[in-house]
Amino acid sequence: MTDEKRFPEIPKKSRALIKRQRLAVVITAAVVVLLAVTFALVWFFTTRVTFTDVDGTKYYAVKKEGEYVFRDTDKNVCLQNTVGNYITAAGTEVYVDKDSGKCRIVAVVLREGEDKIFDGYTGAYDILLFPELERYDSDTAAAAEKRGQSEAYRALVIASIEVRNETDSFAFHLNDNKDYEITGNPGIGYNDYMFASLVVSCGYTRTVARLDLSPENPGAQGYREHGYAEYGLPEIGETPTVSFTVTSLAGARHTIVLGDETPSGDGYYARYEGRDDVYVLRMGESSEYSYPVSETLFGRLEDFVTPLALMPMNFNNYFDITDFRLIDERGDTSTLVAGFSFIPTVLRKGTYLQFTPYEGIGLLADFGANDYHIDDCLQNLQMMTPLRTILLDNATENAMDPDIFKTTYGVDFELWFTYNAERDSNGNVKAGAQYPQTIYISPKNENGTRYLYNEMFDMVVEVSDMYLEFLYWTPFDWIKPDPFTGEIGYVQKIEMQIPDGTTAGLTDITDILLTLDNSASPESQTDSGTRDTSALAVYADYGDERGKSLSVSLFRNFYATLQYSSLEGMAKCTEAEAEAMRAAGDAGASLIMRITREGADGAPQEFVYRFYEYGGGEYSFATVNGHGSFHMLRQRVDKIISDAGRLLAGAEIDPRAMDGVRQ
Repeated sequence: MTDEKRFPEIPKKSRALIKRQRLAVVITAAVVVLLAVTFALVWFFTTRVTFTDVDGTKYYAVKKEGEYVFRDTDKNVCLQNTVGNYITAAGTEVYVDKDSGKCRIVAVVLREGEDKIFDGYTGAYDILLFPELERYDSDTAAAAEKRGQSEAYRALVIASIEVRNETDSFAFHLNDNKDYEITGNPGIGYNDYMFASLVVSCGYTRTVARLDLSPENPGAQGYREHGYAEYGLPEIGETPTVSFTVTSLAGARHTIVLGDETPSGDGYYARYEGRDDVYVLRMGESSEYSYPVSETLFGRLEDFVTPLALMPMNFNNYFDITDFRLIDERGDTSTLVAGFSFIPTVLRKGTYLQFTPYEGIGLLADFGANDYHIDDCLQNLQMMTPLRTILLDNATENAMDPDIFKTTYGVDFELWFTYNAERDSNGNVKAGAQYPQTIYISPKNENGTRYLYNEMFDMVVEVSDMYLEFLYWTPFDWIKPDPFTGEIGYVQKIEMQIPDGTTAGLTDITDILLTLDNSASPESQTDSGTRDTSALAVYADYGDERGKSLSVSLFRNFYATLQYSSLEGMAKCTEAEAEAMRAAGDAGASLIMRITREGADGAPQEFVYRFYEYGGGEYSFATVNGHGSFHMLRQRVDKIISDAGRLLAGAEIDPRAMDGVRQ
């Protein structure tokens, strides 16, 4: 007999307790499940908001990562525009509060064939003639691409806007670089605020009313009698006077025809091309940064264009101008008023021009360019801000060229120059950094302004005359008033002819040759940057003297006398008298000086100075190389002659003292 293990029998009372405990566990589990399901349902319904579109389609604002997003029934996040509103399949623009999920309609699209009469003046949202179109935005495009909405975004983006009105027709389009440019004029700048207003006017057709043209409406009597002409609109099929066409990147084209301004002045009558209904499009606001429809759709392309008179010049190198020519076109002949070129320091170092930034051309080459006045001229050009664009050549055939400009506006001056935007350390202009320009300047008009035409930009602009003050300068304003310029170390010889003879120590000396020999000086520069003349020697030929050694100290004082001798201004005589003195050459001159300097290229360069007494003997008419219409006080010429005698006689010379002059 095997042993059998037996357990004690559980009392009935204990078994009942265990059953109750098990039941409690089951009930508790069921309650937990029920609570979980309830919580899930509550969470589901409290973290999403249902939105029903105008066409009956349902959408949901669903909380995701702490913010609400807008989804369709397939759980796809809807496309967002630039301002962050969502766009439904029907084109409705919906604002979704990120914190609460509350949805609000911003704009709806008027559906074709819809017969509901509306009044957008009192509506809670905007009504659009066609789905909103906006300008391309790289951030919005990237977000759309990330969500796989690139094609949908193309339907939202403006590819082009074409405008036609009574005075002009023009277009803007999105180029390959995703920038909007004027069709036919790539690279031409425009007013971005005005273009933004055009985008809003054409892409966001805010319609405030649709007219009730039904036979039962007494207000439509004018339409029944006159047709669309009652509102300044063409009949269907007729060519409109004012219209715009906006095309999306997806290829959808929308053309709106515009008519008269409403009596209230806050909108325009309009029709969607091909449809019968007449709407009122809102005018738009006018402010510093926005423009109404009257300016964006009824104006000219030139109203958009940023006026350009010159290639923009950097404030740090506006002076780097070469081949500057100002030409006076008034009268029967063209006259060079001023000409010069900037020479970089590195290129003029070690030459007699090292302290002269501009090398003169024509008259300025003879007398020296007045760098202070030239700097004023170039600063004005650099700061020039045109008032407006008068004409942009936007035609396939030439709408503007110099001959047309001259015929239409007239020409007082032509201005040529090359702007060098950047140079290397050797002073050479970098490739692609040179901008030659030819500018035509009209006479001053009745507004006190002038018109400019720069062939580089193919546009006519209006500019204030204050930027062109240099047009009124005399030749004297362009030249250096001190004709005897240049370092003494670059002077090779000075020849003087004095018909009346020298004074102050020597008399009857009419011809003098001063020869300078600086060969013994070190081939270096002083601390101030001038050529070293520490071993300079000066020799003189005059009368019976040949090769006479002169005091270098006295010669330096004599040279200072020359440098202190300044021109006083324009000659006080008629042009006929001035021309007669210029044509006389040496004849009749009271002093003739030929100064030979070492040129910038090392070759000898001769300057011939002549002085003719005129005006009762008070003034001396001065020419250099036979050019000029300026005068110097006769006493200054006497001082030069007198100090030449002192130099030869070995007498003291005070460059500042007006001694030895006639009273």
